Amino acid sequence: MVPSPSSTEDLICCLALFFTPRLGDVTYKRLMNRFGAPSIVFQASDSELRAVKGMRPEIIQGMRQSLKSGRIAREVKLASSLGIEIIGYHDERYPSLLKEIYDPPQVLYVKGSLVPDDECAVAVVGTRTPSSYGLDITRSICSGLAERGVTVVSGLARGIDGMAHRSALDHGGRTVAVLGCGCNVIYPPEHSALFADIAGCGAVISEFPFDTEPMGMNFPKRNRIISGLTLGTVVVEAAERSGSLITAQMALDQNREVFAVPGSTRSARSRGTNRLIKSGAKLVESAEDILEDLNNRRIVNPRQMEFTWDTSRSTGVPVEMSEQERLILKMIDFDPVHVDEILRATGLAPGDMAAGLLSLELKGLIEEVPGNLYSRKK
Repeated sequence: MVPSPSSTEDLICCLALFFTPRLGDVTYKRLMNRFGAPSIVFQASDSELRAVKGMRPEIIQGMRQSLKSGRIAREVKLASSLGIEIIGYHDERYPSLLKEIYDPPQVLYVKGSLVPDDECAVAVVGTRTPSSYGLDITRSICSGLAERGVTVVSGLARGIDGMAHRSALDHGGRTVAVLGCGCNVIYPPEHSALFADIAGCGAVISEFPFDTEPMGMNFPKRNRIISGLTLGTVVVEAAERSGSLITAQMALDQNREVFAVPGSTRSARSRGTNRLIKSGAKLVESAEDILEDLNNRRIVNPRQMEFTWDTSRSTGVPVEMSEQERLILKMIDFDPVHVDEILRATGLAPGDMAAGLLSLELKGLIEEVPGNLYSRKK
């Protein structure tokens, strides 16, 4: 389909904002809420833009320079040649559930298609090194969800993610894979056939520009999309420091349901899921358990979980955090990440980010390591 002139203009302006240095997702959302469309943002005066929280003079200057960049045309041409759609936050096709989160991605690169039925979706995530039990229960849950018309969302990783996608496809269902790399990069490479199958019967999506490699810091950021696209997240087999638990925490932050599959108390793979259950996650053993809970949630007043379990600590004690601190923490995994990468990803002012990092350190959630690097505290 050839986009109309107005939608083409908005796409170009959307990408110009997307490529503007230090213009983060939250500020972009504020711009859309204020002006309604990317093209209108560029029609606004500098004084009107400065009235939007987060729009500092250097960002305003950067966005106007970004509009002249040849990178936008290259990105649009590559998308067209690869059969990939670029959907901005302003676009009516943008998933409504994802719009509800605090920091929705500015754009989604979509290989395949997102359809209205995908609003009824459940995320299934877990370890990359599952046991046969973990694979069996994942297959059972995802096939049951698929047979009942529920879209299965996961991250295309090895292990539980791959089984979740494949089980949904094998039972005639839809599945959505959310990448931690560019939409033209297949990772892990052994999932190339699965990637193609998902794109043919669902969607492969990414918020990262083309050719972005699967760097470690991309995956915590990616996880908020997995949970944000869904009504609830199911965790199957997760160790104490698993990235899947970060996804569960993000689901809680987004007021979505969290489910966990119980496992052996002697299995390291189940320590994270078992502690989730202790902290208040819904214990599930089948698709029926999940559907029953979600059905109740949608008919009566939603049961919002009141626990907040920090995945980087072993105590399970709730931790109070500001929105700014939550935004920073989402960018930090157990693998160290450079302070410049955190600054770029959050779009915060340097002073605000420094204050947030210090606060998170004092709360015992992160630690600084040599080389201006930060990691979650083990």
